[in-house]
Amino acid sequence: MYTATHLEWWLALLALVPPVVFAGLDAFYLRQERLFRQLYSAAIVPNSAVVVFSMDAAVFTDVARYPNCGYKGRNGVWRSKSWRYFHFMIVAVGLVLLGVAIFQALSSTKLT
Repeated sequence: MYTATHLEWWLALLALVPPVVFAGLDAFYLRQERLFRQLYSAAIVPNSAVVVFSMDAAVFTDVARYPNCGYKGRNGVWRSKSWRYFHFMIVAVGLVLLGVAIFQALSSTKLT
């Protein structure tokens, strides 16, 4: 809210950092969730090769075999609609504020 009332370009640029960092952190945890879902799916199969009570999901990091468990790719975390829409809208608002701040900064220097 402070950025909207005291619009400075450097402040609007600084305000973009937390949403971008949060988007990366959210992508990390979404990937972890997908890895553990794969581990659970493998563990519930009768006579599974997964050790009982194992929490080692590193086996499922092979993106070629498990395309949903990667960041990139057709079914990767970054292609998740809910992740993209939520985080891109927040960053888009920040970019609009940054654009308005730069426009105001450029127009005020030209007038003086």
